Amino acid sequence: MSTSLLKRAWSAGKVSRVTLVLGLIVSAAWAIVVALVTLGFILETIREPELASAQKVVLLSLLAIVVLFLVVFMPTQWLMYVLLRLEERKRRASESKP
Repeated sequence: MSTSLLKRAWSAGKVSRVTLVLGLIVSAAWAIVVALVTLGFILETIREPELASAQKVVLLSLLAIVVLFLVVFMPTQWLMYVLLRLEERKRRASESKP
């Protein structure tokens, strides 16, 4: 995340602060849910006797890549998108005032 955008959002006002805090809470909750589901899947994959070891390694490697994308990048991108929209709305509102 861009720290300058976060600093501007925090100093922009109450709505931006609430959005930022709620976004961080949702991101943390999302990360916990994905981590729990991932751990369950990993344990089931390791216990599966029918899968070969090579298949387990490939499957778990792909899982790690997907989880990193889902946990790190998606919530961050959505939060940045919301903060940018709030900043644009604030900018338009200030331009329309005489």
